[in-house]
Amino acid sequence: MCGVIRLVGCAVCWFAMSESCWAGVVYSESVNGSLSSNSNNPTNLGIFTLGVNSVSGSVSFIGPGGSNDTADIFSFRIEPGQVLQSIILSSYSSRRTVDGGTEPAPGNMFLAIDDSATFGYTKEEINAGAPPDLSRILGGSLVGDTNPNRVGTNILSVLASSATNNTFPPRSFVTPLSSGAYSIYIQETGPLSTYSLTFNVAAVPEPSSMLLFGASAIAFPLARLRRFCRSRVRASRE
Repeated sequence: MCGVIRLVGCAVCWFAMSESCWAGVVYSESVNGSLSSNSNNPTNLGIFTLGVNSVSGSVSFIGPGGSNDTADIFSFRIEPGQVLQSIILSSYSSRRTVDGGTEPAPGNMFLAIDDSATFGYTKEEINAGAPPDLSRILGGSLVGDTNPNRVGTNILSVLASSATNNTFPPRSFVTPLSSGAYSIYIQETGPLSTYSLTFNVAAVPEPSSMLLFGASAIAFPLARLRRFCRSRVRASRE
């Protein structure tokens, strides 16, 4: 029985590791240049592949007198047969004026997702305040390290439930997100926020593949058990 459990466990571990070993898109503003701030022409990051895809950057004050780095907007695609399983806020830091000086302090940034290669609203519309109708985007919410601290958590589920938020009432959706084109909008209304996002893409197992895997996981232990029983029978006859 222990041998059966070990064989099944090894098969499951191999299957899981084969998914996690894929390395996907890695985009860093400090290396690859600034992301677009144009909702109609987001930076196209191409196809997010199986496994981990990461995007990092920074945004600062949006509005009159603010920096030119007003928003980060990028697009990507999820291939057929795959899903966007989660978006992890891997890191976040904010610098705000504290006690007369600019020091790190807890903060939030606005992050939204749309199911289109372009984002549903311009940064001017977002900066003017929440439009009366945000039905053109999937979801949006304040995320950061305070009220509550979202660092290290799956913010895709937060965006999915953001339709219940009176401040940002967009469409609701369920996770994981299926294949297709998506865009991300990130904005800060304070001096500076730096962030790192991890997009986890997983395969959707086909029914035939799951059946084959399940049959294999059972067949190998049964064959081993059958050989063991035969050897015991032969030994008892000798």
